[in-house]
Amino acid sequence: MRRSTQGLPHPEAVRGGRAARSGGLAGAAMMCGSGLANQTGAATGALAFPAIGPAGVVAVRQWVAGLVLLACWPCAGLPRGSSGSS
Repeated sequence: MRRSTQGLPHPEAVRGGRAARSGGLAGAAMMCGSGLANQTGAATGALAFPAIGPAGVVAVRQWVAGLVLLACWPCAGLPRGSSGSS
């Protein structure tokens, strides 16, 4: 939800305006992308079990997730080195 300069909810977002709709669509797209990525990772990991075993699959999935998060860090609008907490 967008906020005004005083920290109050933006009137357009409260009324269900353009800001609220775009946030809802972005949230739905992120949820669908997350579910798709999870299922794709599980399917790919299942193929790798015979070669690298369960611990190897977990390690590879963690490394890939970390690389994706690092690649998306600039998209979050936070400067590098910031923990995101205020």
